[in-house]
Amino acid sequence: MQKNKQQSIRNGRKTIKTMKYIETIFEIPEIQKIISEKGRINIDIDDFSVINTVFENGEVVIMAGAESKGEGRVEKAISTIVTPQFQSLINSAKNNVTYLRYSENHPLHIDELDALHTLLCMFNSECSVIWGIGTDNSLGENVKVVIVMGGISNEDAEKVKDEKGVSVYRKKAI
Repeated sequence: MQKNKQQSIRNGRKTIKTMKYIETIFEIPEIQKIISEKGRINIDIDDFSVINTVFENGEVVIMAGAESKGEGRVEKAISTIVTPQFQSLINSAKNNVTYLRYSENHPLHIDELDALHTLLCMFNSECSVIWGIGTDNSLGENVKVVIVMGGISNEDAEKVKDEKGVSVYRKKAI
């Protein structure tokens, strides 16, 4: 009986902790969009893997996004995000969600997927990577690349918080 009660308390604490993650994750507008839209390659909120993956091993989440159009548009959007300072975060991130959006009127080409693959390979081998691709017809000729990273130290987050297109989110206190 006592063992079941202790297990129930532990499960309750875990549920409260997960709910705090949910509160914080839904403050990130891009995450709301990623998990609520139907994509070509979906990221699904149903099992909470996105929330747990992004917030594991850290208190800080970094979100960065960029749009680009024309030849090499995915590569250009990625290079806008991946500054030397941001590259150091990619090397140290423990968790990552990357999402690519394009308009159905301007579909992706195989070389653009190569650019996405190159980005995903930048993350260290210990990093948990979740990725997806979706459509957003309001983009026109543009593509949008969004990178959300967790497992980042507060100190590292401070280094990039003022870079263009970068937002820093912290877990709510439990």
